[in-house]
Amino acid sequence: MSAMADHMIELLTDTDEPLMFIIFIPDWRDPVTPALIKLEDSLYCRHSRLIEKGKHQYITGRQHIHSRDSMFYDAVHGTMVFVLQNKAAVRTWQVDEELMDKLNQAMCSSRN
Repeated sequence: MSAMADHMIELLTDTDEPLMFIIFIPDWRDPVTPALIKLEDSLYCRHSRLIEKGKHQYITGRQHIHSRDSMFYDAVHGTMVFVLQNKAAVRTWQVDEELMDKLNQAMCSSRN
């Protein structure tokens, strides 16, 4: 995850074209992962949001062989969502708290 954060920050730095990443990573803080620190401290971090553990689900990577009832599992840890944008992306794609709220609601929707 740390190498991913480094690579995305490098890409954002190296272009004047609009570039944006939305990143979902575990909220592992004990001990804290270097990727969390890099993303939180990045000059390109425009928004971040914690989705609390137990309040959202993931889809297994094997959804093609699971039934709808067994392809979801409850998150046992929080998930951090980061929006990284360079200046051109900020002008091109508006990401605001309303959009972040909608994303939060989508992640927390019931699977039924």
